[in-house]
Parts: sequence; structure tokens; C-alpha cells
Amino acid sequence: QLVPGGTLQEVNHRAADVPVPERDGRVLLAALDAALDRGGHSPPTESSLRRRLGASSWGEMVCWMGARLAAALDYAHRRGVLHRDVKPANVLLDAEGAPKLADFNISFCSKVEGASASAFFGGSLAYMSPEQLEAYNPSHDRLPDSIDGLSDIFSLGVLLWELVNGQRPWGEEAIVTA
Repeated sequence: QLVPGGTLQEVNHRAADVPVPERDGRVLLAALDAALDRGGHSPPTESSLRRRLGASSWGEMVCWMGARLAAALDYAHRRGVLHRDVKPANVLLDAEGAPKLADFNISFCSKVEGASASAFFGGSLAYMSPEQLEAYNPSHDRLPDSIDGLSDIFSLGVLLWELVNGQRPWGEEAIVTA
């Protein structure tokens, strides 16, 4: 499926140029339209979703985005699939602004026979839950197969915090890998 609207990471970059109190759904649409233009695509002319997003406050847009992503994670988790790398760069936006959770390349499915949770373990440090960081650390006793869907929900919370506030909860300097 072609998803030409860029990523939430691009929305974060666009939003960084707008003071937090002045952000609204039009910031999302501006980032979306810039990505569409770069790819040679035009925005849909008759889109009730784009009209609704453009008229929404920043908080309303973030809540809507969060609910959509939480529903996608719930769908995956109910089927035994953990994403393990939820971050803005892995949320694609379609031409109307709807999010699509992507990049399941380090995901784990408990239903696949012979699969191991540690086989392709990884993620992005800045968005990992504490338990995922422990399992990622070879000097810690926690094993990758102890990670569950709550770790993805933690990562989603970090992603949403970043969308709301323009930065992650602990800032760049607090990410320690030791």
C-alpha cells in the first residue's frame, strides 16, 4: 500500500517550528502536504478527515492519533504480535492524515512455531520501556521473551508525550545504555 503522507517524525519536526500554544491540526496538515508534494502527490480535495483534523486543536489531534495507534497495537497484541519499535518514524500517514503503524521488522509473534523473542530483538533506545531496556542489556537478567504488549504501550506513551510537548519526557541527555 502506498502511504505518501510522510511520518509522525516529520510532523514533530514541523511542529518544532511552531510555539506549543499555537499548534493545531493545521500543523499536521502542513507536514502532510509537504510530504505529499515531495512525492509528487496532491492532497485529496474532498476529505472529511482532513477537514476535521485541520479544525482540531493540537490536543484533539494527538488524542485521535493516539487512539488510532492504540487500536492498531491492540489488534496486533490480540494476535500475539509485539511491535517492539513504536516511534514517530514508524508511523506513516496516508494522504488524509490517518496513521499506519509500520516497520514490524523486529516484531515478535508468539504464534509462529519455532520463533524466538530474542532472535531479532531490538528497538529504538529513546522509546524503549524500562523492561525492554533491561532485556536489551546483556548484563541484565531479564530475557527478551518476558516482554509483553505493555512495552509497546509504554513506547506509544513516549511518542504521544513527544507530540504534545515537542520533546521526549526525559530529553536526549538522559538516554543511557549502560
